[in-house]
Amino acid sequence: MAGSIGLRHVLAALHRGEVIVVDDALGARTAALLLADAKRQMAVGGFEAETAADPRLGPAMRALVERTPTLLDSFRYVAWHRSPPFAAYPATAAAMTALRALVTSLGDAEVRLSQPLSPDWSPTGTVRDPAGCLLSLVGFNGTRYALHTDANQRQGRQRKLTALYYPQFEPAWRPGDGGELRVLQANGSELRLAPRADRLVLFRPELRHEALQSRVARITMTVWGHGRGERLAAAPAHPVDLTHRCTSTMCQGAVRRTGAAADAADYSASVVHGSQARSTL
Repeated sequence: MAGSIGLRHVLAALHRGEVIVVDDALGARTAALLLADAKRQMAVGGFEAETAADPRLGPAMRALVERTPTLLDSFRYVAWHRSPPFAAYPATAAAMTALRALVTSLGDAEVRLSQPLSPDWSPTGTVRDPAGCLLSLVGFNGTRYALHTDANQRQGRQRKLTALYYPQFEPAWRPGDGGELRVLQANGSELRLAPRADRLVLFRPELRHEALQSRVARITMTVWGHGRGERLAAAPAHPVDLTHRCTSTMCQGAVRRTGAAADAADYSASVVHGSQARSTL
């Protein structure tokens, strides 16, 4: 994407609401070392259950899960890094720095070429997301991550570009494992992308997308570029879609019996601290 012709093509495709896929993006070594970094972060408790579906939050969350058990299907572990963790996790720092530089360069290109990457923003470039980058772990026990956008009205209104990267998996991802990224492009077409190691995916945050049900854990690194100034159009109001049937045993358990949230907490602890984490990452 170094030349102006290539950049014009990328910007135009993003503007049309298409998805850009770059394989062998950061190199096999970075992909492997990022997996090793993630393992070390998990070992010291660097990943936490995501608040939105954390069954340890007590009676209120327990009642919410019992009313909407599909929350547990989108249960995931997350680690936020606001600045590159150079000393402790060098591969994480390198990948985060590279993705931030890419997002910034695409923003610079739209200014230089006067070609907006999004119809919802003026071509005034991008700034770094102050929240940093997100490492997420999802796809165990039949879990998925429900259909959503990254730029809804409740949060992420400033997001202009999503960059999603897959490191190496252990065992390696194979067809049939599930966990594909499903994106609904602006023209109505559906795109399904395998979570192949060292794959980079770029798209506008307004596009609805989801991680499909998986039998093996998968890790993603996500970096967002924020728009400068005000949006030209309001962010979409699409909520997370929790209407699908239960795909995880945690969700199915919540349907069958009272106290399922506690069961989910026990299971999630085993994923992070027990043998399942070592065997699926």
